[in-house]
Amino acid sequence: MNGQSIKLKLMRSTWNIEILRKGENCYFGPSWFTFCKEAKLEVNDLVVFQTEVDTDEVLVCVYKEQELSRTRQASGTYYMIYL
Repeated sequence: MNGQSIKLKLMRSTWNIEILRKGENCYFGPSWFTFCKEAKLEVNDLVVFQTEVDTDEVLVCVYKEQELSRTRQASGTYYMIYL
């Protein structure tokens, strides 16, 4: 898997992210940090990845920590459901 990459798509922007492998684990390469900076990710933000069929594109949705906090305060709790 070393040397392969995926395309992260957030709104109208796309980033090529290298996939690095060390032993049995895979990691995002240095371009991940560029994505984080340009997408203005912060600690406690939630990032959801959705793979697309027959493509190397991955759609990204970012939930900012402030939005999650307001949801938590209004409802008491929130749930993540994985399908």
